[in-house]
Amino acid sequence: MRFDRPDPVTFRRLSLVRNHASRRRWHFLAFVIGEILLVMAIPFVAIEGYHTLLDSRAGRLIEEPTRTDPGWRALVDATTVVGVAEVDRGAVTGVAIIVHQAEQRSPGTIVLVPASVEVDGIALADRPPDDAVRAVGRAIRLAIGRVEVLDQAGWGAVLGDAVYSVESPDPVVGDDGAPLFDVGVVEVDGDSAGAFVGRPVPGASVLSVLPRRHLLWNALLAEPPATNTPLASDLREIDSGQAQVVDLPVGQLEPATAIDDAATELLVRDIVAFPASAAPGDRLQVRVLDRTGTADLEDIAAAVAARGIEVIEIGNAGVFDDGPTEVIAPSAATTANESLKSQLDDLSLSLGVKSVILDDESDEDGVVTVIIGTNFDLANLY
Repeated sequence: MRFDRPDPVTFRRLSLVRNHASRRRWHFLAFVIGEILLVMAIPFVAIEGYHTLLDSRAGRLIEEPTRTDPGWRALVDATTVVGVAEVDRGAVTGVAIIVHQAEQRSPGTIVLVPASVEVDGIALADRPPDDAVRAVGRAIRLAIGRVEVLDQAGWGAVLGDAVYSVESPDPVVGDDGAPLFDVGVVEVDGDSAGAFVGRPVPGASVLSVLPRRHLLWNALLAEPPATNTPLASDLREIDSGQAQVVDLPVGQLEPATAIDDAATELLVRDIVAFPASAAPGDRLQVRVLDRTGTADLEDIAAAVAARGIEVIEIGNAGVFDDGPTEVIAPSAATTANESLKSQLDDLSLSLGVKSVILDDESDEDGVVTVIIGTNFDLANLY
C-alpha cells in the first residue's frame, strides 16, 4: 500500500486540525475531571455547611422548656445507698447498708446486717465481700450504688489517724488467745477496728458482735473520720443529730439467720426517700406528669416513692388541659409478676383511678405514667 506525503499547505492544515482536535479532547478531559472533583467535593461542602450552620448565632434559638412550661421533664435521682462489707481475717463478719442523701447534709441511717444472714441458701460469711453486699441488696430489693470493703487496709484508709474511745461490753481476743480488748472503755483505731466489730467471744454466736458494731458505727457518725475517702465523706454528709444505727429485721436467728421480708420492706420505705430496684421487676417504675400546671410534683413524687415505688422522672404533660388523673401502664407492668401488679393496683386505688389505661404499643419496659389531674388529692397517697 502506498502512502503519499501531502503537499506543505495541506500538511499544515492537517496539523491545525489535529492540534484543534487535541485541544478539544484536553478541554473535554479537563471538563470531566472538574465535574468529578466538584461532585466529590459536595459532601465536604455539605459538612462544612452544617458546621457553619451549627456555629451560627444569626438563627433563632429554641429554648428548652422551663419548670412551668408544658413538656418540661426532670430525672429523679435515687437515694444514695452504700454497701459496706466488714472483713476480719479474710472473712465477711457483717454488712452495713448506709443510706443518705448525697452532696447535702441530711438525716441518714446505717443498717447492720449479721454475717449469719443467708441469701439463696448461702450465708454472707461464706461469700466474697462484694458478693455479700450485692446479695443483701437483692434480698431487700434495693440497688447498691457503691461497695466498700473494710478489711484491715480498708479500715486504716477510712479512719486514718483517728482513735475512738468506746465501752466494750465483752472481751475480744487475738489468734493467740491474748486479749485485744478488755471489758470497759477501749480505744479502737484503723488497725483494730475489724477485730472489734467482727470477733465474737470464743464459743459465742456471731450475732453477739452486734452491740460492738453499734458502738463503733455510732461513734463514727458522732465524729466522722477526716480522711479524703468516699466512705468518710459519706459519714460527714450525714447529720449525726438525726442519724440512726438500726438492725436489719430478721425473722429467724438460729441455725441460720433469715430476713423478715415484710418488716424489712417497711424499714426501706421509712429510710429510703427514693428507692431504686436491685434488679428489673423488683419495684414498680413510675414517671409523674402534671396536666394542670399547678401540681406540686416534688411532694407527689416523694409520696409515691414512700410506697416503695421507684420514681424515675417528673415533668409536665405536653399540654395543660385540666383533665382527670390517669394511670397509663404498659402491658408488661401487669403481667411481669404479681408484686408489680399489686403495686400498680394499690397505686391506682390511692390515686382514685378506677381503671388503668393499658398501652400495648409502649416501647418502654414496664414504666408506668401517672398523669396528675384536677381531681388529684395528695392526702390519699399517705
